[in-house]
Parts: sequence; structure tokens; C-alpha cells
Amino acid sequence: MRKAIVSMIAFSMMLCCSCVFAKDVVFSWTCQDPKVTAVRVQANGEDEGLWIVLDPSITSYTFTGMDTSVENIFNIQSTRDGESWSSTKSMVLKAQTPDTYDSSSVMVVGPETPRGGI
Repeated sequence: MRKAIVSMIAFSMMLCCSCVFAKDVVFSWTCQDPKVTAVRVQANGEDEGLWIVLDPSITSYTFTGMDTSVENIFNIQSTRDGESWSSTKSMVLKAQTPDTYDSSSVMVVGPETPRGGI
């Protein structure tokens, strides 16, 4: 019984610690190419099925529940034809600690979107 209680307490502490750094991260960028028909964003990868495709008039996206205790990489691509995507531009958010950032959200200001992928 005592072992089960200790295990439950340890699990609860681990669960709490993992939630401490979960934050919403707002990734924003500028798009000055009028020929761009869409942009797509993704955090921590470039997996084909995981891109979030957005209208080019949208210039920010909120990633929710990000673990900001580790480095995060935010990627963006653009297209002019909806089929060929530009090379990826990335912004890095360095790992945060409670004493360096204690708000409920983080803003990552990205670059101008890459030129369309034609």
C-alpha cells in the first residue's frame, strides 16, 4: 500500500512538472508577396501530413500547449500555385524557464514568408 501511494505521489509530481512549461506560442510573420496563395506552418518538424495550411492574409498562428522548457522550431513555407512549396524558413524559440518567462503565452516573430514555390 505504501509503495502504491509513493508511486502515485511521484507520478503526480512528474505530471505537474511537465505542465509547468506548457504554453501557447504565437508564431507571426509578414507576407509581402501578392502572388502567394497560401502559407503553411508547423512546429518541430516538416512532416508532409502535419502542415497547417493558412490563407496568406493570416499572419500569425497560435500553437497551444507547447513545451517551452525545450527548444522549439517554428517552420513556414509559402506557395503561389498551391502545389509547389517554397523552401522552409524557421525561427527558433530557445528553452524557457520560469524565471526567464512566466506568462501564459510566448510570441515568436518570424521572417517574411519565403517567395512562392514556383
